[in-house]
Amino acid sequence: GKDVTAGGAAVRRGAPVARIGDRLLTGPTLETVLTDAVRALGGGAEGLVTLYYGGRQKERDAQRCAAEMAATGGGVEYYFGGQSEIEFWVSFER
Repeated sequence: GKDVTAGGAAVRRGAPVARIGDRLLTGPTLETVLTDAVRALGGGAEGLVTLYYGGRQKERDAQRCAAEMAATGGGVEYYFGGQSEIEFWVSFER
């Protein structure tokens, strides 16, 4: 890929990106983008975040992301989702 501006977000080549509807979020690390995505979904100290990992991600990657997200409060679970083109699929429940 290449650097691009899409949906009002400047995305650098190789940078992690999350999509929530028509909105794009980007950041320096995958963990940062996942945490920002959960906040954008209304996540916080109350609720349950579920990460489904796939793509190039392994269980240890999901564990690391889940631990970082749990540090901000709330419950976090992770499961193998098997999706081949998406690194993580995130759901949030209140």
